[in-house]
Amino acid sequence: MDTVPRIETAPELLARRLPAPRIIVDGLLGEGVTVLVAPAKAGKTWMALAAARAIATGRPWMGSEVEQGDVIYLDKQNGEAVLQDRMRQLLDGDNTPLDRLHFAYDWPRFGADESGLERLGSALDANRTISTVVVDMLVDMRPLRKGQQDKDVYQSDYVLLAHLNRFALKRHTALLILHHANKRPFDRDNPMLSVSGSMGIAGGASASWVLHRPFGGDEGMLYVSSRQFDSRAVPLTWRDLFSAWVPTEAGDGDPAEIAARASEKRLTARSAVLHAFAGAGMARLSIRQLVDATGLDIKQVRNAAARLVDDKRLERLDYGLYQPPSINADILPQVSDYASRSLSGDGGAIHPEINRNDDMRAASDERKRLACARAHFLTAGERLTYAALTTRDGAILAGEQNYRKYAQTMPADALEEAAGRAEAAAAALGIPLLEGSNP
Repeated sequence: MDTVPRIETAPELLARRLPAPRIIVDGLLGEGVTVLVAPAKAGKTWMALAAARAIATGRPWMGSEVEQGDVIYLDKQNGEAVLQDRMRQLLDGDNTPLDRLHFAYDWPRFGADESGLERLGSALDANRTISTVVVDMLVDMRPLRKGQQDKDVYQSDYVLLAHLNRFALKRHTALLILHHANKRPFDRDNPMLSVSGSMGIAGGASASWVLHRPFGGDEGMLYVSSRQFDSRAVPLTWRDLFSAWVPTEAGDGDPAEIAARASEKRLTARSAVLHAFAGAGMARLSIRQLVDATGLDIKQVRNAAARLVDDKRLERLDYGLYQPPSINADILPQVSDYASRSLSGDGGAIHPEINRNDDMRAASDERKRLACARAHFLTAGERLTYAALTTRDGAILAGEQNYRKYAQTMPADALEEAAGRAEAAAAALGIPLLEGSNP
């Protein structure tokens, strides 16, 4: 016999004593499903691990108070070795007990054909101290679509997330589910458009977090949309020392400013890495040595070195070492005049030791020889760095008129990066930047 759904009056509803919605992290995480959305490699697993650690220990997180409770972290994305390494980095010697943080790796999917959700319900019902479950990732735990479900993606997504939301609300548990962002350009006016799949995912959940991080940057923004809390944007900074996202200081979180600073830092970091090689005589350097030489965070150095390798301006060797592109020492004497002309812009000497072939052979300073040889292998655009941009304002040297049109069409960020390469060349030769003459 079917049960008739209960209907009650407004006074009856108001007279009932109902528990207040549970708050796990004040202003951020409450009972029900919260979907954490971010592009690949943006740091969402790091964020989830930090949140799980804070809840298990009862420590504040993201500047908010936390209700301590047991946490289950369901991982089918990273593997035990990766999680172990990340937890060690996250803890960094902190011996605070973590007995309330639990991990599982081979959990079944949440579909009717598998028992994942049923098993999770049994675990939560048996242990009321579990306040939070982290699912990393949704794609690994959701039921596999088949048949009619593929014809209405929105309905399929909404039904799944709404079902998981009711499951969590019934048990007054927070279910934090990690999910990928799509590939469309990020829209600050509507961050929820970044959710991969249909809008049914965000619609069926109690809350959504969208983590936006400009590529290669160490600043980001967490956009929070919730039925339980006020929607807001939380400026964040990645701290490599702690392997964690932390709230940015007040006044530093405008999205446009974050994007601009990220672009500027990428250029500055690459120039600093090139300077480090110039100062070391173009030797082989490790990431740690580059960190010491540049004063940058290790994350910035790694990103800068990776981009320089992509641009063929550095080579990555075994054991984590980097070096400038390989140079055949046998042809060094043949390129000295060419290098001198490229570096000076008018064929004149920039250093008496490297003005002629025989002087080049006799040069004892290996840094100068390698810097000249390096100039020989530059593309036409890169030669502009040394020939036309040897002054900070991009003035063109006499004898290099043909570069004027090319220089004027270069974007500002390319000019800035080119100026950095010019400074690196000057540093390698041990001379100041040349002052360009007006054509």
